Amino acid sequence: MLAQARRVAAISPRMVVKIPAVGDGFRAMSMLEREGVATLATTIFETRQLALAALAGASYAAPYVNRIELSAGNAFEVLEQSQRLLDAYGYKTAILAAAVKTVEQFLRCAQTGVAAVTLPVAVFQQLYASSEDIEESLRKFDAAWQSNG
Repeated sequence: MLAQARRVAAISPRMVVKIPAVGDGFRAMSMLEREGVATLATTIFETRQLALAALAGASYAAPYVNRIELSAGNAFEVLEQSQRLLDAYGYKTAILAAAVKTVEQFLRCAQTGVAAVTLPVAVFQQLYASSEDIEESLRKFDAAWQSNG
């Protein structure tokens, strides 16, 4: 794991190496971060994993939102607890909410204060799209502008 991570990091100082948030992974994160290699703790399903990643010095941590929800967990509780832990102790680790599959999940992630969210193009397009109510309001605004212009 360390040799592969170092090869990836050698490509560019901007590379971030994904490391699984498990026993050997935490040790690797700690060693790599001390060497100046940025790490992202991945496969996070529980707050305790994120806490250990923060203790190991990971630059980023990626809880899998949709997968946590599908496994009968509460992804947003994990995000909220994790963000509170990071804030309370001043850890540098930033949460990157991953595996976000719906607009509702995106909005709930944003409410928790996480640093970043990954989402598929389809969800981004849904976020960006105007609703019929917005479109109707824009038409009325444009008509009012034209009639007063």
